[in-house]
Amino acid sequence: AMCAGNNKHAKDFLREQNRCSSFAHQANLVSGVSLLVHATCKVVSNKMKYVSGKVWERTVSPRMPGIEASRRFIAWHKASRAGFPMMQDLFVLLKNGFRALTEMVQGPNIENQLICLKTINLAGSLLEYTGSLYVKVQAIAPSGFKRVWDGGDPIGFMREYLNEARVNKELANDKGGKEAEEILDALEAWQFASVRQHRFLKVFSKNMNVDFSCRDILGIDLTEFKAVASACEESLLQFLLGLLEGQDPRVISQLEIHTSMPVLVQNMECALKLNQGKEKREQIGEVSNKVVYYMTLATSLVEGTCDPTYKEHSRRLLSNYSHDSTSYCKKRL
Repeated sequence: AMCAGNNKHAKDFLREQNRCSSFAHQANLVSGVSLLVHATCKVVSNKMKYVSGKVWERTVSPRMPGIEASRRFIAWHKASRAGFPMMQDLFVLLKNGFRALTEMVQGPNIENQLICLKTINLAGSLLEYTGSLYVKVQAIAPSGFKRVWDGGDPIGFMREYLNEARVNKELANDKGGKEAEEILDALEAWQFASVRQHRFLKVFSKNMNVDFSCRDILGIDLTEFKAVASACEESLLQFLLGLLEGQDPRVISQLEIHTSMPVLVQNMECALKLNQGKEKREQIGEVSNKVVYYMTLATSLVEGTCDPTYKEHSRRLLSNYSHDSTSYCKKRL
């Protein structure tokens, strides 16, 4: 609120205090907050664990829009190593940090924007992870079966993985069978599988009435964790949009490097589906801020880039995957 109303003098003062009598009394709060946020992003990034394995990544995991790379999904079965409780606390810190930086760079204040550029080095990684909490993709697996990969449903995702491994021996033996074994162990911990000798022969029923505690297994309340991550994601998107206000070529080029357009588009599509589902349940007619932020960020990057290859590829992605999103948003705005 200190810089509300795009008060340039206040924003500049946070960067340098020209009237101070000595250099020792200077305090670059913009740089300080930026360094804190960047360091926090590195800690969070180191705690991100994804499902892995050559077979999974090359043939099973669904492709992202417009490229051959696969979408990464959170490894819920590695809860003991992921440190979800700490990540939740760090998401809160990042949310407040991005909000502070947004105030400092809006206006636009180019000097403050350039100081904050290092902060976006891990922006793409953070958006991919927070997006994986609601990304839901339906695809035909190598086994020929239609699979629904729901990144925000730990039990459903692990069940789908093992159902595919039951008929896909390559996936069952991926990483020497280690990944499937760990997922099976995780399901057993959640009391979804009790007989190990039936490991890949058992099809886990979706209707099993099992009393389990997400907090006991993951150390978090999953709904609360998703809400905190979503708030952090929206704050990051607002910060990136604040950086784009001046359309400075240096800022745009860094955003091109450190964000993935396929991830932006897929996150936008999945956020839109969630929004549409909420409309049906609650009979509301408002598009979520997240969808608008993603659409604005993607289109702003396309309009501001000087790279013809990036522009053409991004336009094709937005045309193929976001036509419905764009039309939908315009109707609601």
